[in-house]
Amino acid sequence: MAPAARRWKRESTAPHGLMTPDESLYSAGSVTPKREMQSVSDVVEDPFQGIAQQDGLPIIDEGYQSMVFEQQGRSESHRKSQAPPSSSTASSTMTPANNGLMLVGRDTKKLIDTIDQLRKIGLKSVDTKLPELVLVGDQSAGKSSLMGAIAEINLPKGSGICTRCPTNIKTSHADSWGCIVSLQLTHSFKPEKRKPAGQEFQNWPERDDVSTIPFKTIHNKSDLEEVLKWAQIALLNPSEDIESFIPGSIRHTHRLQQGVQAHETNFSPNIIAVEISGPGLPDLSFFDLPGLFNAKRNDDEEGLVLAFDTMTSHYIKHENALLICAINMSADPGLSKTKAEISKLKADKRCIGVLTMPDRLQSDNPHPDYDKILKGLSFYLPHGYFVTKQPAPGTKLHGSTYHVDARREEEEFFNTEKFWAPGGVWSQFRDDRCGTGTIQKYLSKQFAALIMSSIPDITEKIHAQLAQVEDELSYLPEVPKDKVQHIVRQHLTKFSQAAEQSLDRSYASHHHSFHGDWKRLCVQFQKAIEFMRPGCVLKTPTTEKVVINIDVSDDDEASQRSFSVTPKRAFEGGNESPFGVKRHKPNVITTPTRPVGQRFKHEGDMSGSRSIPRSFGFNKIKPSEYGPFYNGYLDAGWRALSLVDIRKEISSQGLAGVPEYVNLKVRQSFALTAIHPWKEPLGTFMENTFKLLRSVLLFTLHDVLRSYEHTALYRNAKEILEEFLTQQEAEQRAITMQFYTTEVGDLFTVNEDDFLRHKAEALEVLSKQRRELRVKAYVEKNFHKKGKQGEEDALEKFKEKVTDEQLDPETYGRELEVAAYIRGYYTTARLRFIDSVCANFNAGYLRKIKQDLSYLLENKLGLDHGDSEATCQQLLEGNAEIAKKRAALQKKRNQLIEFSRVLDQLTNRSEDDVNQGSHIIIGDE
Repeated sequence: MAPAARRWKRESTAPHGLMTPDESLYSAGSVTPKREMQSVSDVVEDPFQGIAQQDGLPIIDEGYQSMVFEQQGRSESHRKSQAPPSSSTASSTMTPANNGLMLVGRDTKKLIDTIDQLRKIGLKSVDTKLPELVLVGDQSAGKSSLMGAIAEINLPKGSGICTRCPTNIKTSHADSWGCIVSLQLTHSFKPEKRKPAGQEFQNWPERDDVSTIPFKTIHNKSDLEEVLKWAQIALLNPSEDIESFIPGSIRHTHRLQQGVQAHETNFSPNIIAVEISGPGLPDLSFFDLPGLFNAKRNDDEEGLVLAFDTMTSHYIKHENALLICAINMSADPGLSKTKAEISKLKADKRCIGVLTMPDRLQSDNPHPDYDKILKGLSFYLPHGYFVTKQPAPGTKLHGSTYHVDARREEEEFFNTEKFWAPGGVWSQFRDDRCGTGTIQKYLSKQFAALIMSSIPDITEKIHAQLAQVEDELSYLPEVPKDKVQHIVRQHLTKFSQAAEQSLDRSYASHHHSFHGDWKRLCVQFQKAIEFMRPGCVLKTPTTEKVVINIDVSDDDEASQRSFSVTPKRAFEGGNESPFGVKRHKPNVITTPTRPVGQRFKHEGDMSGSRSIPRSFGFNKIKPSEYGPFYNGYLDAGWRALSLVDIRKEISSQGLAGVPEYVNLKVRQSFALTAIHPWKEPLGTFMENTFKLLRSVLLFTLHDVLRSYEHTALYRNAKEILEEFLTQQEAEQRAITMQFYTTEVGDLFTVNEDDFLRHKAEALEVLSKQRRELRVKAYVEKNFHKKGKQGEEDALEKFKEKVTDEQLDPETYGRELEVAAYIRGYYTTARLRFIDSVCANFNAGYLRKIKQDLSYLLENKLGLDHGDSEATCQQLLEGNAEIAKKRAALQKKRNQLIEFSRVLDQLTNRSEDDVNQGSHIIIGDE
């Protein structure tokens, strides 16, 4: 999206320190900034308004796009009508410090300075978002010469590979020339046999922060080449003292005397930072990377191919990197490894092409590939291509006038060489696409636009990181100097109140979900004990095998089974239930990491259950309805009773000469056997209640003392709380088990009315199912004899007409009454047991927890004994590591606040300019 339209007020550059460059830097006829400003109106349109953009990056040079259109069939007249006027004359284009550069202005410089500061503090989440110019190219593509020309400096020269680490060059205008060289250490050197996963460079793991080390400050251009050479040597010897590499130092002199030149490593991802200021220099900041090549030529270049490829890809991937790709015109453009990598990473839209060495074209005719490139028909780049000619090797140019003479020589070349001179085949590109000055001006405008469009995103990133740092610091507060006891007691009181509220049902809400989760657990406990009711096998020798399971919600639904069973008496201990079903340990829920405001989740433990047959009712239930109680013990009541076995038990416990006598031991044996399996769901209930409560209280403690998590206050308080809860759990476990012991000890109830009602309901269900069996046996016997087999309607009608008089007398009435007695007592005891256990937890255990917590921590921490202030001071002190981390975070916060302030200031100024209708110059018109 194009930037919003703004109006910019043209301001004089003189008050901002941007003085008119020395006349020796200009060729005859150059237009000075003063003269140019007089030739334009005081108010001009926003230079970015209406400009085409690619992913937020303005494409300012419509002249190049117009030339592309011409090659695609558009007429010359149409091209001229669409293209804007040339931004400079031929002579001014070729000057090293173009008058257009002088109009970059103080705000662009401030933006570049801010970006540079952000880069130096090494903001990991922001660094790859920072706008940057990156100079890339193949080895021997003239890349270093181009960089030297743009920055007006002389770089180290020599045979082989000269550049072995990235260089960040920042240029700006000043009255006199000066240069500050420093080393930015982004990686540490650690020799490794194998590169760890996720690490970009062999032997070079990334540092947690960026360390900037001053190297050398100079004021003579002729010294820079030597300083840069030794700065690179210093980076290639990371284990040695940097001072021994600084030219002019005593240790450096000693090194030269010893002739020590060996390198520990043959490349470094660390950066040489070069800040150059001087008359007429544009406000730019760009990276120069080592040139790419395909194969090593000697052992010294071992691993450099991969290292340089990785380094180049790393910078190309930065989404706000504006790439400058140098391509040698003496070679086939299709062989450019760097251009291929840019296209591979889909970064063409962010790339400015620069064709070098036009004087080395190996033909007297225009090279067809470069003719297509210049016309936008081949190797297309939205920014197009520029052309520059730098002095060839062996040039006689030297000294302080080197760059002035080089620009004049470059201008003479394009003015006289037949392809570029007036009337030449490429003369149309002469004014807007040729010369170092043209490249400087275009880069200045594009980089300024890139920074302006990136400010909102950078600001957002910085604010997000500042919020993160503030959050981390909230966990590492400064230890107060006074009133420490007040702070400690205040937090402990806050914990006691918060804990009491979380356990008080009157405060129940989504913020305090303990009672909601515990209620769900109680309901599931009740459903589990209910499901375990004893079922009865109604099979007798004269009827079909039928099991009546009364452990489902619908008591009228019978489960048809054909298993023979033998009831067992009540047992004590062991893992085998009296029903021949192997016991399973009660399931225990996982402690929630954040119980407050979250629902309590349970996972049933059904390990080993697949090999055990399950009842019809068990297979129907949903695990979510029973939570942690979804376990094998739910089937404990399946096949618990049998009319045949009840008869045998009555007979074995009978008295001679007393007909119809049913010994109490029969009822007691079967009833207590049905109740005995409650121990396992009771264990599940206790474990999950304890864990739920422990989770809630520990979370509350952490929430209250989160700022002091790394202090003895939190550690000691947590330990005290856990010990307290462990002790309370042991006491409550013993109390709860007394309820169970009471139930399995003997039959007892004074609630006779409810017992009789439950017994009657059970007898009704059993009698109904028993009669259905007898009817079925009668129908099968008599209906077959009448020859009406197969007629279903007749069968149903026959079945409905069967009366009790037609059936054989019920011979198991006494056994049915005993089964109903057992079932009725089970229901009576179940309701009493569930209520007693849950009520005791609520009124006893939870109430006691709330009461004892009110002053537990204060007492155990010893706040009421001895020097309380000194005790609290010790509780709040952190260790040295925490103090170091706090200091680092505070430093980072201060830096972020400052950078956020600078960016906000720039943004607010731009908005004020829009509101006031003022203008700021960013590039010439």
